[in-house]
Amino acid sequence: MLFSMLGPLSVEVNGRECVVSAPRQRVVLALLLCNANRVVSIDRIAAAVWDGGPPPSAASTVRTYVMRLRQVLGREVGRRIRTQAPGYLIELGDDETDLGRLTAHRGRAAAFARSGELERASEEYAAALALWRGEPLVDIRSRTLSDVEGRYLHELRLQTLESRLDADLALRRHTEILPELWREVRENPLREALVSRLMLALFRAGRQSEALAQFQLTRTALIDQLGAEPGSELREMQRRILAADDRPPGPIPGAAGERERPPSSGRRWPRPAQLPARIPVLVGRSAERAELVRLPTADEGAEGAAAVTVVTGAGGTGKTALALHAAHAVREHFGHGQLYADLGGRERPLPPVEVLRRFLVDLGVPEDEVPTTESQATLLYRSLTADRRILVGLDDAAAPRRSARWSPAARAAGSW
Repeated sequence: MLFSMLGPLSVEVNGRECVVSAPRQRVVLALLLCNANRVVSIDRIAAAVWDGGPPPSAASTVRTYVMRLRQVLGREVGRRIRTQAPGYLIELGDDETDLGRLTAHRGRAAAFARSGELERASEEYAAALALWRGEPLVDIRSRTLSDVEGRYLHELRLQTLESRLDADLALRRHTEILPELWREVRENPLREALVSRLMLALFRAGRQSEALAQFQLTRTALIDQLGAEPGSELREMQRRILAADDRPPGPIPGAAGERERPPSSGRRWPRPAQLPARIPVLVGRSAERAELVRLPTADEGAEGAAAVTVVTGAGGTGKTALALHAAHAVREHFGHGQLYADLGGRERPLPPVEVLRRFLVDLGVPEDEVPTTESQATLLYRSLTADRRILVGLDDAAAPRRSARWSPAARAAGSW
């Protein structure tokens, strides 16, 4: 069997396509696949199915959708969807999803790069990119799913592409990759990492004036759209081109010795916006909502520890809907953005280091610079958030009061 989500959702069983046509069943399946082998709470499923505004009967309706989904998938595949408090999970091997195969290709590519086998590294990254069949989740009717999982998959593709481009540049294939670079920069004009690689390829191809012109175009776009100057990587590339230095801006990702390289300083950090879609109506929770809205903003000028708000209750009672509604109401108070993660509950809790690593990448740390241990990742996370106003949303926490490790370091921040 093969579940594919790096493009339109598809299911293949014994060489034949299994069609899941009901829109809400497709939302449930897509969410489970994006979190394969991890429990997804009923609250989170309901938030995705109804885009943050589930009805009072959401819990029982979700159970009905799962039952019907199992029937559509058939006995062999349907039994892979297991009921496990506080929700459901789908059990799959790495080779049974295109996302799992992508992860395997990326792992092999990084290993080849570390050992200096750049040709094979490029081939593995190319094989990973070939798994994309279009825009992920484009045929899934859920803004919530697109906002969270869709952005994650989009970022994963770009990081894989940039790693392959680095290997190709190290192999002096600048002429061959120029057409692809032009297309990618047109589609992602503010992606400075891509612009930097385009500038290097142009310079190596003897087109210095075009490389410098691209820097000016990108700088103008950044100022006009974000009110910010280019980051250190792009400025360094401009300096090197002016100095006729055509070396890459840094080691090839995964190359030997790269793990010891400290995180780059002076880069311009992004502003993540990861809250799931706004909830249109919240019924019967006005008092709780008012309190949630008040707490994170009550002492905005104070210094010290970040504010932590915990929302608890039985499954299916609307905890996620309430928290999201309040989060959208206060998000403008957090000028450096919002982070969001589903922690998986008590049965299949997401390892803390995995959450921290994802947050660090979302905050702009290159994937190859993220620490591998929880203690190191925690220290870097605290350093990055020390002077920033960030709202952190943690859904389905097994031990809510232990979630302080993910709280931003500054008092002018908050989490729920």
